[in-house]
Amino acid sequence: MRARWLSGLLVLLVLLLAGILEVAWGQTTRMEGLEKLSPEERAIAERNLEGGAASRPRERARVVENYRHWKSMSAEEQRAAKESFKRFKTLQPDEKARILHDFQRWNELPDARRQELQKAYERFQQLPPERREHILKTYRQWENDVARGAGARHEELRALEEHEPRGACSQTQRA
Repeated sequence: MRARWLSGLLVLLVLLLAGILEVAWGQTTRMEGLEKLSPEERAIAERNLEGGAASRPRERARVVENYRHWKSMSAEEQRAAKESFKRFKTLQPDEKARILHDFQRWNELPDARRQELQKAYERFQQLPPERREHILKTYRQWENDVARGAGARHEELRALEEHEPRGACSQTQRA
């Protein structure tokens, strides 16, 4: 599921940066293929053309790389990425921020680690559905336990102390 969100986010960045591409190269003509975009995507691309945000060499290189990646994707991959982007736009701001943060962390990983994680994800996808669901259920339980954290444990201990006479807890703990 996260891979789909990741691809959707990648498409978002590609679409946004593709609009900047011509400005980065100092071209002010309309983007080729602009008419193929939805009205919303076209508006984003035109705003980016006017903005000229990719003026630094490193940003230009990233824009070119993203644009080439987008062009190398099959029509089906592009369609799936656009759908993911549409779903992304409907998310709550905190969920969007979390995804963007995760995406940033992913991009900051060394290539070797990214490849390792990608292979692990592919192995996970090859597991039988029951096994994947069991793993996800176990992970969610662990995540809930961590979220409850020490605060919940503290409350449990306080409740025990209220029901036992003073010193009873400490005596049983020593035993």
